[in-house]
Amino acid sequence: MKKISLLLIIICISSSSCKKKTSCTCKDTTGKIVYNEVNETRSKLEKQHFETKCLEKESTYYTVGSGSVATTQTTVPCEIS
Repeated sequence: MKKISLLLIIICISSSSCKKKTSCTCKDTTGKIVYNEVNETRSKLEKQHFETKCLEKESTYYTVGSGSVATTQTTVPCEIS
């Protein structure tokens, strides 16, 4: 019985179903995806670092008006899913 339990634990650890999958998606102002990264890990700490790094990213867009040098800046934060 102990051998079967140990075998099941080893299978669970080595299988991909035990991994946590997180994706970071950045979109432009129109909703088009400009950046997408997927992270699969078993480590909770690595997942937290990935999420923190994703939230720090943002897409920045500049619009230059005609005639003068009027520039507007739009930032769109990235999303975790």
